[in-house]
Amino acid sequence: MSQPYIMTGTVGERWPVKVSNMAAYDVDLDTVGLEPCVISTKDSSDQEFMVAVLIPEGQSAIVIPKWAFGDVIDESQIMVANSPQSIVSHNGGDFIVAKHIEGQPEYMELPDDIRNTKEAAELYDPRIVNGSIMQSTYDYAKTKDEIRKKYSKKLIK
Repeated sequence: MSQPYIMTGTVGERWPVKVSNMAAYDVDLDTVGLEPCVISTKDSSDQEFMVAVLIPEGQSAIVIPKWAFGDVIDESQIMVANSPQSIVSHNGGDFIVAKHIEGQPEYMELPDDIRNTKEAAELYDPRIVNGSIMQSTYDYAKTKDEIRKKYSKKLIK
């Protein structure tokens, strides 16, 4: 199947996923057909520190995720915060979420010409998360100290 798969999230949000990127979801493609079906995706039990920035409703921002890059950027894979085409409420606004990398500037602090590159996408793994599902998807902590305290047992090696 050369067309992208359509993933549906927990509150009805949908996004296209290229066949080549289905491995990131740990899905057996032999069990997925043309009819909608329920799949379980792999559980990310390794705790990555992510930074989220709210894009209030009425404002917009784009993110070019790492799976959009090939020989050319696949424009159908570009993510838009607070897209008017969304069928799901934004609940006050969507979030740009990206990895926190110790010693590096945060993703949203990068200039546009650097932020929207393949290298930045691969390093920071940015995505847009709908405001309606943010709390059910991510565990909030406001500061690095709060994060370290919350996950101190997981951080001790």
